[in-house]
Amino acid sequence: MKKEIIEKTTNFLKQSFKENPHFSFNNWKIMYDHSLLVHKYSVKIAENIDCDKLVLSVGALLHDIGKTYKAGEKTLRKEHEKLGYVVSKQFLETL
Repeated sequence: MKKEIIEKTTNFLKQSFKENPHFSFNNWKIMYDHSLLVHKYSVKIAENIDCDKLVLSVGALLHDIGKTYKAGEKTLRKEHEKLGYVVSKQFLETL
């Protein structure tokens, strides 16, 4: 189940950045690859920590998802954390 959720989240992330690459200099792979690296290192750091690794994984993957919101760069820099919930709410309800 965990693997399926990570895969589903990764697909959502990829699709979101493909559809809205404006924050990534119109290259969706920049933010997508960054999010995959954050996920990789977060999981590595947490190997010896007692925590919910699934929540950590989903959070790490989606940490910049707010940058796919259709807004100007200044707004996205300052408010992408808040916008992340707006962008991912419907997706998260499917997990």
